[in-house]
Amino acid sequence: MEFDKPIDDLVINRLLEGVDKPARYIGGEVNSVQKEGDHIRRRIALCFPDVYEVAESHIGLKILYDIINKKEDMVAERVYALWPDLEKKAREQDIPIWSLESRRPLKLFDMVGFTLQYELSYPTLIGMLEHGGVPVRAVNRDVDDPYVIGGGAGAFNPEPIAPFFDAFLLGDGEEAIEDIVDTIDAAKTRNATRQEVLAELARIPGMYVPSHFEIEYDGLHITKIEALEDSVYRNTRAKHGTPRITRRTVIDLDAAHYPTRPIIPNIKPVHERASIEIQRGCSQACRFCQAGMITRPTRQRKPETVLKLAEEQINNCGADELGLLSLS
Repeated sequence: MEFDKPIDDLVINRLLEGVDKPARYIGGEVNSVQKEGDHIRRRIALCFPDVYEVAESHIGLKILYDIINKKEDMVAERVYALWPDLEKKAREQDIPIWSLESRRPLKLFDMVGFTLQYELSYPTLIGMLEHGGVPVRAVNRDVDDPYVIGGGAGAFNPEPIAPFFDAFLLGDGEEAIEDIVDTIDAAKTRNATRQEVLAELARIPGMYVPSHFEIEYDGLHITKIEALEDSVYRNTRAKHGTPRITRRTVIDLDAAHYPTRPIIPNIKPVHERASIEIQRGCSQACRFCQAGMITRPTRQRKPETVLKLAEEQINNCGADELGLLSLS
């Protein structure tokens, strides 16, 4: 496969003949963002290891997409999993997985960010890396390869997939995403080594860089977590001696960025509606609930803010249904 240039539209059009729901793969949706030109310093691929209809219903990815694309000299593009019929055809014809905005393989991005929502999608994300020309294991990547970052609920239990990631973000991403892309941009601008870039990422609150740790197992159980001697994590320890990574938390939801020009999908998504997150966290504190535990503390948006966001979003997307989202 060729990973050094965008894929020609004609090649993709021919590839899509006879596949199920080809509109999943063409991009060009209303409110999507396309940027080209020499002023673009960094390209970020936001990946969701599932099919288009599911990915386009995920609020977190929409928030990060909007934040990055508000930067004049950076662009965020979407890469979603191919349905098996198209993946089979693409691999047979040596065509890599591509971004919806510019048709670029993952190899051509500066950073590849994966949303980790459920464990059954992990084999899919590994396949997406390989199909996009990115070395699957982090240890095999060099200075020209993208930095693979994971976030979302799965980042709180990262060890099963740690060998495939350069870093994970634990917690809220609205503020952290700017820290991450600015750090990668500054480091690459000064031609820093990959190890130097990872060290800079490790200094960002909420970031876990697996290569900075030595972890020992007793069968399936972790028996020891030790930060390497030259790691910045050596200076941050909990009472029991294990290095501590502090979860990122956005305290003021009213001040947090929220997209009001959502992409209008080419085909019906799983949740076809305008959506406003009115609360993050949950006051019930049920011990069995992962979502309630990892999104604490409970924070609400003011009713006036919710109404303003809802009005702007409906005006910009034409939705006839509004979802008010929160944990119960």
